[in-house]
Amino acid sequence: MERIGGHRRSVGLIHFAIMAGPLLLFLLNERIVQDIGVPLLPVDASILRADLHYLEAAGRNRFLAGCLFMAVIVLVSLSFFAIELCGRLTRGTRIKALAVFGLVQIPIWSGIIAHHRAAETAWRSYHQLGDGVMERVLGMGSVPICDDGDRLFGLWPCEPVPGVQLFRVLLDMLNALSGAGVAALVLGMILCLARPTGHASLAERTYLIGRAQLASRRFLYMAGLLLSSGMFVTMSWMLWPVPLVEEAHRAAFREVINGLLLYAGVFYTLLIVLGFGPVILIQARRIDALAMEALYGEGDPPKIPALEAWKKEAGLAVNELQSLQALLAAGAPLITGFAGSFVPL
Repeated sequence: MERIGGHRRSVGLIHFAIMAGPLLLFLLNERIVQDIGVPLLPVDASILRADLHYLEAAGRNRFLAGCLFMAVIVLVSLSFFAIELCGRLTRGTRIKALAVFGLVQIPIWSGIIAHHRAAETAWRSYHQLGDGVMERVLGMGSVPICDDGDRLFGLWPCEPVPGVQLFRVLLDMLNALSGAGVAALVLGMILCLARPTGHASLAERTYLIGRAQLASRRFLYMAGLLLSSGMFVTMSWMLWPVPLVEEAHRAAFREVINGLLLYAGVFYTLLIVLGFGPVILIQARRIDALAMEALYGEGDPPKIPALEAWKKEAGLAVNELQSLQALLAAGAPLITGFAGSFVPL
């Protein structure tokens, strides 16, 4: 049924500008944290206990679980994008989508390369937990592959504190994965705005926008899942040191983490709003235009109840359940971050 009318579909270049919103937010985030936030918490490793080093394993297992979860979600997100890209789109639309995808990766990989060139001195997000706190915690455990003298992931010679090295490498991998996953989902959403290149009947255009509406919901729900998995990863490494913090400092340290989790939840939620909100708005305007076109053919100018009835009959109306699902998908990272504030440790 996707070949109704035999028309290929295209997306206007202006619509790919929607990607600028999430990209600018990503670039602005680092400036906010480093310029007006607290990039280095004024505490050091002296707040940590000198015993119970085995508790480091609890944090590591949570972090590895989050990494695995997020990696799988990213792969699924990329497959969603690939399937949409393989639809009946014009060659120009495919080229524009792939070009934008590649451009978005440049600032992400620039940051990753800069981290590797200055591994010891570069600012990293975990410095928000204090000077040397994460380094001390990560140094309490061992990395078996480095104990045997092998290379980390077969690529990097093991450093004197392999736990810190492993953590940094995994963070960089997650940054690369999340950048690719978010870009794929936003671009997949943008591809849902594709329109027939030739003349298409009202029935065909109604079908195509209905199909695009369903596809865009899938991308929105997957984005909520992806960025919630990002929040889970963030919670896992932020909570890593907590069991090893001295009892006298633990409550205060948790307050700092709660604030960081709230900020991260807002950041991830805004990524969804900026990347997916404009597409949903454009689709809603197009559906209204289709309804007007269909009802104007019946004579008198249509009234609002008639427009809503036509959309419902055509299967294009958004019901309360769908609205609630979309709201939950958009707010999922914020909800996850808020819930993380109550995780008992």
